[in-house]
Amino acid sequence: MTDPYRDLDAVAQAELVRKGDATSRELVDAAIARAERVNPQLNAILTPFYDQARKASVDPGLPRGPL
Repeated sequence: MTDPYRDLDAVAQAELVRKGDATSRELVDAAIARAERVNPQLNAILTPFYDQARKASVDPGLPRGPL
């Protein structure tokens, strides 16, 4: 699976959303997929809140701004 966002920092990802080249939901889903791939080795995510992250990513009340 190719992750086009993996090497982008938050500013570059925010620019994609601003330009309409990606949605915040796409970025959250990509981050969750990365976390699920590496967490078995790292054991860093003890309680995943993926559903909450997905819900928040499409919240119309998100603040306007670069990030």
